[in-house]
Amino acid sequence: IQDVIQLNSWARVYGSIRFSTSERSNPAGTTVVRESYWNPLGGVMFSINKNINLFGSYTNSTNPRTAQYLDINGDPLGNERIDQFEAGVKTEWFNERLRFNFTAYKINNKNQNIRAAVLNPSTGFIELQNYYLKGGNDERTGIETEITGRILPNLEVIAGYAYINAKYKEHTTFVPGSAPNNTPKHTFNAWGSYTIDRGLLKSLNFSAGIYYLGDRPYNDWTQANAEFHGITPNLEPWNNKAYTVVNVQVGYE
Repeated sequence: IQDVIQLNSWARVYGSIRFSTSERSNPAGTTVVRESYWNPLGGVMFSINKNINLFGSYTNSTNPRTAQYLDINGDPLGNERIDQFEAGVKTEWFNERLRFNFTAYKINNKNQNIRAAVLNPSTGFIELQNYYLKGGNDERTGIETEITGRILPNLEVIAGYAYINAKYKEHTTFVPGSAPNNTPKHTFNAWGSYTIDRGLLKSLNFSAGIYYLGDRPYNDWTQANAEFHGITPNLEPWNNKAYTVVNVQVGYE
């Protein structure tokens, strides 16, 4: 269910709510978890003028992937919930021929089903247990910018940049402060296309673009004594190097 309400000439509110059910059992089939849950979305948009709009929103989503994990009492922990906040500006210029958008966001999963870890006083090591608990904090903050437009009838441009700071702030399996596998902080892309629209070379098109992907860890970084997907415990992953791809294109219609 969703709706958008125009309050006046410069303000509108929008919202939705989604109802879902899920069922999941563990590999042995001994625990089956059936749950129903609601995921709302709400936001506002303010029109500064005909070219500039400000917006903000909140939503959450539900992850049933580990709902069947059991706590210390043998009870299923249920689904995880992820919260997302977003705010930004959307703009249009030159009679809607050019658009520029900027968005900032924060995504938190503080409701993770994570494996319990307890200090063993006889060894001095923190040891993972065979039960799970609610906690942790997988946080992602960042910005996204994009510009698209046809500035001239025969010139089209597209460009975008994204920055993401993703890390496990609190966890029993992964090292706090470490970044999830294959998560680059910076990505950038740009593409331009120009078509000759007169003369002997009319309909000849020239295009070029670049794509940049920043360095990123090749694997997750687990804590000592934490086994996860065959990763060597407490081994800091190296980073895959950043790279840039350049494409050029010539076409004729």
